[in-house]
Amino acid sequence: MISSLILYHPTITSLTKCKILRAMFYEERFEINVSGSNTVTIFVWDVPKEEIWQAAVQFESSNIKVGYGFSETKKTAAKKAWDTLFKRIAREHILNLSLEASADRIFESSTDLYTPQPSVQR
Repeated sequence: MISSLILYHPTITSLTKCKILRAMFYEERFEINVSGSNTVTIFVWDVPKEEIWQAAVQFESSNIKVGYGFSETKKTAAKKAWDTLFKRIAREHILNLSLEASADRIFESSTDLYTPQPSVQR
């Protein structure tokens, strides 16, 4: 089985992402591909899914977006990883829009409740 991880982060360099992946999977058979300055894909052969999921959790907890996929071919594993990455990014975008809308509603309703009182002069 071939596992694929795709890492995306706009400010962490591809070189840094490659070094991290090499350190994580140094004992395994792997291939790394760089796609521009923001995205790196690694293919790892014959590792348990749990190791890939653990790596994904570690990257996500560091605010690095991750997609993962598993298949018998690199092409299909990469497609599944891209699908996962796109879903995660879309879900985060929708959540952010929802939070912004909620904050706007809270702000609008709170300004209706507060009316400054004129100061009393003696």
